[in-house]
Formats: sequence, C-alpha cells, structure tokens
Amino acid sequence: MEITYLDIANFLSAQNELNQLKLPAKYAVRVARAVRRAREYYADIDEIRKRIVSDVGIIEGENLTEEQKRANEEKLPLANEKFNEALKEKVSIDVEPIDVEELDKDVELSINLLDKALWLFK
Repeated sequence: MEITYLDIANFLSAQNELNQLKLPAKYAVRVARAVRRAREYYADIDEIRKRIVSDVGIIEGENLTEEQKRANEEKLPLANEKFNEALKEKVSIDVEPIDVEELDKDVELSINLLDKALWLFK
C-alpha cells in the first residue's frame, strides 16, 4: 500500500486513540503491525527535516546570536515549504487494511481517528 509521510505522521499522532480501541485479535494485530511499520518510516521524517534544515542553511543550537536567529527566521518559510513538499512523498508500507464492515457493531471509530488513519481501513 502506498501512503505519504504525512499520512504516517498523522497516523502516529492518533496512537493513543488507536490504543483505546477494543478490537478482535486479528484486527488488533493488524493495527499493531501498522503502528510498528509506520514508526520505521517516521524515523525518515526526522532525517528529511535535518537534511532540509542543512540545505537551506538554518543553524541549529541553543546559543545563537541575534543575527543567526534573524537569518534562520528568514530561511524558515523556504524550509517549511520544502518540508511540506517532502511529506507528500509516497512510501510503500506493508499493511493489510481492515474492512470496517467486518468490525463488531460496538466498535466505535471517531471521525478524528478516521481522518488520521483512513488509509488503514477500507
């Protein structure tokens, strides 16, 4: 299945809600596998961020001069633009989607959760 890095970040931001779901074992295992695989890709997101920060010349650190801080602020819009574009990159993740129709009727999925994890359900 192909999803974007943004899908992965959104999915992992819903992990607390995913953890609260009471699912039959076969679906709980799929969700757990999806979380584990998404975490592997999430590490890439930080590497992408570091590369972009370096490429646009943003200086990281705690003891920056006012001039360095101002220069960083000027470069931030370009860095954000590049980062947002990079988050649209598609990656292939080995996950078996969950058929919502097969879930028990008492399983409740919030709109917020579905918004962040829709790719996991069919």
